[in-house]
Amino acid sequence: MDSFNDKRLHFVTGRLAEHALREALERLSSVVGFTYSLDVLKITVAALMTPKWVADRINVPNGTDYVVLPGYCEGSLDVIEEKSPCQVLRGPRDLRRLDIFFNQAGDTVDDYG
Repeated sequence: MDSFNDKRLHFVTGRLAEHALREALERLSSVVGFTYSLDVLKITVAALMTPKWVADRINVPNGTDYVVLPGYCEGSLDVIEEKSPCQVLRGPRDLRRLDIFFNQAGDTVDDYG
């Protein structure tokens, strides 16, 4: 995908990353030009999600162009695509890499944490 401009993206995450992801999406959506929704599932750490687990809980809004999962959500995305009206993408493993995912020059901090 070359451009997410004018697309509606639905992000899936856990409770721990919710606030940091909201901040990143607020900034990136205005730069890249997409609109977004966020599905905070009832799990603390998003890295523990599996595609089947997500498929049983996800709520994709009408008009969504892409669902974006955390990079650590490993396995076939087919089970989510069967329940979703749109294509499912695996994002970066670290939300601090979203700038790179959206082809923006990132301010990533390699030694964070």
